[in-house]
Amino acid sequence: MARGTPIPNSEGMGYYVTGDIPLALDLTNKLLEIIPTHQRALGNKVYYEGELEKTFRRKGDDDSSDVTEEGPQILDPYGKEHYETLCRGEIELPPEVTAKLICRYVTNNNPYLRIAPFKVEEAHHKPDLFIFHDVMSDSEIETIKKLATPRFRRATVQNSQTGELETAQYRISKSAWLKEEEHKHIMDVTQRVADMTGLTMSTAEELQVVNYGIGGHYEPHFDFARNNIMIGKV
Repeated sequence: MARGTPIPNSEGMGYYVTGDIPLALDLTNKLLEIIPTHQRALGNKVYYEGELEKTFRRKGDDDSSDVTEEGPQILDPYGKEHYETLCRGEIELPPEVTAKLICRYVTNNNPYLRIAPFKVEEAHHKPDLFIFHDVMSDSEIETIKKLATPRFRRATVQNSQTGELETAQYRISKSAWLKEEEHKHIMDVTQRVADMTGLTMSTAEELQVVNYGIGGHYEPHFDFARNNIMIGKV
């Protein structure tokens, strides 16, 4: 590594350019474990840490509210890698885990659901992940598509430096928002979500409809405000 630019430093710069600062910092730290006096890596380390500690704001695609995240922002540097691997279907649960997963009918002590219970598939335990099947009728789906399609707009994020809304490569989708009072089908779906989750919808957002098209995605991110919380460790 004495000649040329060490590979971890080059990779770190590459990830920084693509916006993955946590992984860039992680690779830089690994290089410094090997060459503690590497001047460029030392400078990059200070710069990356400074970038992560900055307060930044992102706005949702409904343009209705800000989400403030205050540093230091140290995320799982391999979160993106795991996310992409999972999306490609390359991660399979071991047999001893899948053997404990079941499908079942759920009523949640709701009299109506005793007649038409929810079909629930257990996808994972600890954390618990569930898939609800056949929760909307074809007519409800068509109504939602009809109302949402003319309102679709490219999702945006807020630039942390300028405060301006802009598109980003890590968020590629179009979305629209539907109010409960617009149609009986929207009202029915909203009530069904309440029945599924046991949560009140009085403080919930409007129904968000998202179209990711071909190749669309939204990389791992947070949807809540945090104050001085360090996530992960690098």
